[in-house]
Amino acid sequence: MTNIFRMALYEFKSFVKDKSAVFWTIAWPILWVFIVAYIFMPVGGVHMTLRVAVIDNDKGLPSSNASWAIPYLNMTVKKNFTSLLLDTFAQLNGNNGTIYKVKAIKNACNGNLSECLSIAKELLVNKRFDVAVIVPENASKSLMMWAPVRMALLIKGAMPTETYMRYGSIMSVLGSLMTNLSMRRADAAAHMVTSFYSKFPGTTNSSGAWWNYTNANVSPKVMEKYVKYFFYSIAFPLYPKLGTVKPPTTADRAGQIGWISVGAVGMSLMTGLLTAGAGFFLYRKNSGVLKRVLSSPATFFELLVGDLLSAIAISALSAAVILGTGIAIGGRIAFNALNPDHYLAIALIFVAGIFAYGLGLLIAPTVRSTHATGATTAIGLMLVFLTGIWWPPKEMLPAPLQAFANIFPPACAFEAVRDILVWGKNVTQTYWNIIVAIAGTFLLYAVIAIVYHGRAEKFAEKLL
Repeated sequence: MTNIFRMALYEFKSFVKDKSAVFWTIAWPILWVFIVAYIFMPVGGVHMTLRVAVIDNDKGLPSSNASWAIPYLNMTVKKNFTSLLLDTFAQLNGNNGTIYKVKAIKNACNGNLSECLSIAKELLVNKRFDVAVIVPENASKSLMMWAPVRMALLIKGAMPTETYMRYGSIMSVLGSLMTNLSMRRADAAAHMVTSFYSKFPGTTNSSGAWWNYTNANVSPKVMEKYVKYFFYSIAFPLYPKLGTVKPPTTADRAGQIGWISVGAVGMSLMTGLLTAGAGFFLYRKNSGVLKRVLSSPATFFELLVGDLLSAIAISALSAAVILGTGIAIGGRIAFNALNPDHYLAIALIFVAGIFAYGLGLLIAPTVRSTHATGATTAIGLMLVFLTGIWWPPKEMLPAPLQAFANIFPPACAFEAVRDILVWGKNVTQTYWNIIVAIAGTFLLYAVIAIVYHGRAEKFAEKLL
């Protein structure tokens, strides 16, 4: 036991002297907490600026004495279509964190759609606009006639994520305008129908029209109310009221920063312990310790346990510094000292780290240079981002990666941590993740025991 603690202390001192190891284990996770807290979750909220070019070819509202004009059609139209569109942008500016910077360009392409699309593409590629909206010549006339306004839109996006974000932002404006117009038209249609009803109450004829079955004693106002609901149901067959269910632990910015800090601890464990395991032989060769260990009575088991204890101690130090940083910038750690499940969650974080160390230990015999240990750090980061441990969430991963994440012990460990610390679930509600995490780690070390049994000294000698 004395040998184990002596080796662990030696490895800890060696780690402190290794600037690269200190950076990836402590400095990088701290830096990541700052990046996420102040860039992706700024104090004033997340904002996105959408630069919109409105190519306006609209000829405006036609004269009221046009031969096709019907009085009840234009009763809802006070402005031309482009003005309504620009007003909607102004009304929604700043909503949901989106800033709309809109520039209207009048008569840029004389109504020729192919020419308009070419100009719109030029604006997006070379003039730094994000969205181009092409308003046709007959937009206001179509609006007044209750005909569809056939607009064209182009959205700039090199990556799917930015395309979806811009699409969602522009469609929220168009959706608001469409809702507003639908409501106005439903009101106008209801007024028209009930005006007719009030002139011919209780009328009967052979056509079987709907008013044959109405009660002549119903007041026009009551009738208009129900006719209005009828037209609303045509315009809006579904009228969902959306809400979100957020865990109380991450409902505010403090809780979110706290959870990000816990995630950064996980990232540090995965990268640091994976690299420590992969460099098990190489680090000792470079420091000259490997020869002395082989000639000493110390066993490989003692060396392994000492190194693992040192790595866990380093990870605990890193975790303390990272969590302290998160708290210092306003984070709140969702930990209840009176809840025994929370202690299990902390233990599961270290189970994930121990698994990562074992994974590195399996490839340690093949690592013969410091460049190779750097590659293991990249592997650790890939595992963090491709199994739902950090971001993106597991649900956003492709199906094969989701299937892998469902059986990858560190991913299951962090899923259980999320269930316990964030959602407040008890152990029985996430028992499968706990079983996979612990059983998978035991299975890995059983494989390590088989691989290293009687071969540890041979692996070491090949590196000398």
